[in-house]
Amino acid sequence: LTYFIAKKQIEQERRGKKEVKVYTTVEPVLVVSTYDTGQGRIVERKVVPLASGVVTVNGRPVLVEFKTKLTTSMYTMLDLSTTQRFLRGETEDLRQVYPKLRERIKGFVSFSWDPRLYDVVTCWAVATYFANVFTTFPQLFFIASYGTGKTRAGLTVCYASRRGFAVTDPTEASVFRIAEAVRATLFVDDIRRKAEHFLHMGYKRGLRVPRVEKVKGDRLILSLFETYQPLIVTDTELPKGVDLSRGILIQMRKDRDPHPEKRDPTPEDFAPLRSRLYLAELTQFHEVYETYRQLAREDLGLYGRDWEVWSPVLTIARIVGGDVWRNVLSYALENVEAKKEELYSEEKEILRGIEELLLEEFKRVLERKAEEVVKEIGRGDHTVLIRFFRQVLFPREDSKEKDPILAALVWAGGDSADLPIYMHAAQLLLEKIRKILDEEGVRFTAATLRKYMKAALVRSGDDEEDDRPYTERQFDRFWTPQKIGRRLAVMGIKTKRSRDKTRTRYKVVTLSLFRQLCQQYFYEPINEEITALVFPNLLSDMSEMSTHRTFSFENKKSRDVALSFAEENSIDMGTSLKVDITDSSDINIGKGRGLQEAGSDWDSRAVAALVILFSERDKATVTEVLEFCSKRGIGEERVKVALAFLESHGYVRVEGGEVVWLRRR
Repeated sequence: LTYFIAKKQIEQERRGKKEVKVYTTVEPVLVVSTYDTGQGRIVERKVVPLASGVVTVNGRPVLVEFKTKLTTSMYTMLDLSTTQRFLRGETEDLRQVYPKLRERIKGFVSFSWDPRLYDVVTCWAVATYFANVFTTFPQLFFIASYGTGKTRAGLTVCYASRRGFAVTDPTEASVFRIAEAVRATLFVDDIRRKAEHFLHMGYKRGLRVPRVEKVKGDRLILSLFETYQPLIVTDTELPKGVDLSRGILIQMRKDRDPHPEKRDPTPEDFAPLRSRLYLAELTQFHEVYETYRQLAREDLGLYGRDWEVWSPVLTIARIVGGDVWRNVLSYALENVEAKKEELYSEEKEILRGIEELLLEEFKRVLERKAEEVVKEIGRGDHTVLIRFFRQVLFPREDSKEKDPILAALVWAGGDSADLPIYMHAAQLLLEKIRKILDEEGVRFTAATLRKYMKAALVRSGDDEEDDRPYTERQFDRFWTPQKIGRRLAVMGIKTKRSRDKTRTRYKVVTLSLFRQLCQQYFYEPINEEITALVFPNLLSDMSEMSTHRTFSFENKKSRDVALSFAEENSIDMGTSLKVDITDSSDINIGKGRGLQEAGSDWDSRAVAALVILFSERDKATVTEVLEFCSKRGIGEERVKVALAFLESHGYVRVEGGEVVWLRRR
């Protein structure tokens, strides 16, 4: 679609005489290029004048209705001379145009701190000519303080793009009309002073904005506007609530002016290159489409919204190839990671408050469940257990203890001989805490959450080093209970009602929901306690946290049996696994990087525990074996692996729910 200046001739009859009036106007026309996939070439080139009514394109009738038309031509649209070149059969190759466009952009904008940006913005500008090929198109953000050249950068990319249109102080209605009339590449400078809601439009093709319009009389009609169009914006900072996930963010820096005349670009500066790019649009669109489809089948490390954002730019980069492809792909991957820090700032502040709520609930549950675990086991002290649990859960990074777990128990006030008991207790305690926080979670209202957010986000007035984001006044103005409630609803945190007479409305966040929200909004918990609870992979099995485990023996005989077993199997301990007799009642089997000879398919601790059990008896039920090992912090799966190992070497026989020891020393 483009607009040409045309002369119209109208015949009128007055007083029996025919009069011919000729006047100049601007009329829309459709330049058509038809590609035959079977023949692999363009089979038709033509120009179709557009007027309200039905036109035929490629044998198909198309209803044309203009709600909005230009009354003047735009300098950056497809012009008549380029259209004539197309009709004469001329073609253009992006690989030939690209280097010249990159150099022209480089003549107005400096990216000396990261030269890859020249390729990023050049590919973005070229991709605008094929915007209808893609299902989405990324918005381009130039953000920086005053005097860094962000407006110059915006104008440069705008005039290099398809139908580039720089506007000042646009209204919502005018943006709808521009999109409906020309599908321009829109450049809005200083977005905060305009309508930042523009940023929620134009990203995805096919989405329409409904508006009710009044026509003659009292009639109202519903109009649907498709606002899909490339968008460039600049500002000193992005307004809160802007969805950065839909765009490419470029932080500008102060640098030398690369243009010898130190001036901003004009549309004429890019006219010859735009002409070549319009020819490429009409003759190379099929290659762009096929490249886009091919990239979608490759694994580039970009998924979901990130792929949607970068796919148009990467498609052009792949066609150009070489360093351009490598530069754009590497920048895209880095930009995606960096953008996670900027995305969802409001959601992250909400999650910061929820984290504090969870932390307080964790402390209450820890105290209550520690007493419960000690009663279940029948041994130990709940105060020692709590101190030991915290020390094991969050070990000091600078600890130089040979056995930090044993040292943690001693620090907590426990006896080293009771280490298996407290390890087992700590594991049970962790499971109970996770279960209750996953099943019941934490209840709160928006007003309650606001208090926790305020405590976490408002800085102290006298502390200059406090880097929290709000003063008390700023927080009170920005975060009202109503806004928090709306944001919680958007995040998918549902409202419930109490079952008592008050029917109080409240929210519930469980540990699993909080984990999901952290992943969705790229939030990393601040507190060590919550981090360990939210991400189980950091602490999936507390029995793995020590490099040494202690097993208590009934007497010296059982100790000798365990040691003899290790010697009989010729296990080369080296530096990674050692058996060490510490006294007449204990044996420590420490596991480091792995076994040298016996392999890593069995657990030395589980085997040692079984040897200890059968040093005094010939057989035991499977239930007895599991209970014996469980008290020493060894899980069921590890016991099964150890039994299989011993059975394969002829030491035990497992049958009918009973384990029989076959070989004695």
